[in-house]
Amino acid sequence: MKKRLIRYSITVGIGVVLVVLYLYLQEFSNAETQKIQLRMLADAFTISGVILMLPAGLIWVASDGFFDGLTYSARRLARLIPFTKLKDERYYDYKMRKRENRPQGYGFIFFTGLGFFLVAVIMIALFYLI
Repeated sequence: MKKRLIRYSITVGIGVVLVVLYLYLQEFSNAETQKIQLRMLADAFTISGVILMLPAGLIWVASDGFFDGLTYSARRLARLIPFTKLKDERYYDYKMRKRENRPQGYGFIFFTGLGFFLVAVIMIALFYLI
């Protein structure tokens, strides 16, 4: 439980830093109206959410074995280079070996990004209500 809390805290901290950095670069404090501030907040939370969700999606696709064929092919090509010490194995054996070492427990990145994205949706709704 403590490990999960630390993971989420670090990820939320990264997202908050991204939001604050975006707002600073857009000069949030100098915005003329509340509507412009809501738009800036929506943009900031959207960007942070997407920046967190996309790597999580890439990790999910990669851990599902999507790129195994490419990496296997690259390793086979690398064996053609003299003095490389890569072992010769069949594709099935390579897939089974890679399956054992897949990353687990990366959902916290996606769900934190989704939380930031949901805050952005709320800001967009407030933007259109004002």
